[in-house]
Amino acid sequence: MRNLIFRFSFAFLIICSAYFADPRSVFKSSDLKSQPDGYRLVPSAPTSRSDRFGVYNWNVNDSAFPRDGSIDLLNWGANKVAELGGRMIRVYIGTLDIHHVYDVNPTGATELVQIAQSPAYDKLFRDPRFQTYLLTAYSIGDTAANWVDGYTDSEYSVERDEIIRLGEYLLGASAFACKTFIILNWEGDNALRHRPGWKSKYDRT
Repeated sequence: MRNLIFRFSFAFLIICSAYFADPRSVFKSSDLKSQPDGYRLVPSAPTSRSDRFGVYNWNVNDSAFPRDGSIDLLNWGANKVAELGGRMIRVYIGTLDIHHVYDVNPTGATELVQIAQSPAYDKLFRDPRFQTYLLTAYSIGDTAANWVDGYTDSEYSVERDEIIRLGEYLLGASAFACKTFIILNWEGDNALRHRPGWKSKYDRT
C-alpha cells in the first residue's frame, strides 16, 4: 500500500513539474503580463546612500537667510541639503506658496509647469549636486480644495492634464536629462481629517 502511495505521489509530482515548466503554462511566473500603452517599469532603487536619503526643504529655519537678494530662499535651503552630501531633495511646488515658504513663484502663475520654469526652480532642477527630486505638487484646483464637494469628471481631467504637462516638461527638458522627478500629492490624510463624515464625497479622490 505504501509503495502504491509513493508511486502515485511521485507520478503526481512529475506531472506538476512538467506542467509548471511548460512555457505555455498560465502559471509561469516569469511571463510578462500585458501592459497598457506608455507603461514603464519602476526603476530599481539606487545603491548609493547619497542617492537614497535626502531632506525635505520645507518651512525650515531661515533666520540665517541673507535677505540681500543674492540668493532665493528655495535654493538657499537646497544648499543646506547639499552640504549634507545627499543627492536627493524634496521640495514643495504649488500655485499658492503656502506660508510663503520660498516666495519665488512668478506673479500670475496659474499652472505647475509655469512655476517649474521659473528661475528659482529651474536653477534647482539644473543643480548638478542633486539627482532625484521629490515634488509635493499642489495644483490650482487642489489649492482651492475643489474635491471636497465631490470630484467631478471635469475637475479630474483638469487635474490630470496639469500634472501631465508638468511631467512632460520635466521629461522633455534636455537640461534635466538623467535626473529623476517623483511627483507627490500633499498630505491627503491631513486634508480629510478636517472633514469628518464626508466619506461619500471624497471616495473618488
